[in-house]
Amino acid sequence: MGVEDFIHQAIFDLKTWYASRKKVVDRLHLEKLQKKASRPGVIQGRLEEMSMIDLMQSLEMGQKSCRLIVRQNGAQCELYFASGQCRDAKIGSVEGDDAVYKVVLWTAGEFEN
Repeated sequence: MGVEDFIHQAIFDLKTWYASRKKVVDRLHLEKLQKKASRPGVIQGRLEEMSMIDLMQSLEMGQKSCRLIVRQNGAQCELYFASGQCRDAKIGSVEGDDAVYKVVLWTAGEFEN
């Protein structure tokens, strides 16, 4: 194995290690949100604490089926998950993938399922 192959493998291993650790941290954060919820089984939080990407990845990892409501500055997005996969979304008249792409960019607001 040459030096270039070794470096490539080391970088790949590091990325894999980081991704697996991030999944664990996201799952623990999601569990913490569930414990703090005012109602059993409800996930509530702020996008400033957990980004939309992290939230969606956590729902995917947990194989969750739910309706996730995200609010920002008077706008509301509803995302529907089945077995961890986002199946549909709606923000006002925007639906489907376009709504998902729009809400993923939100960095502030609240969410609950």
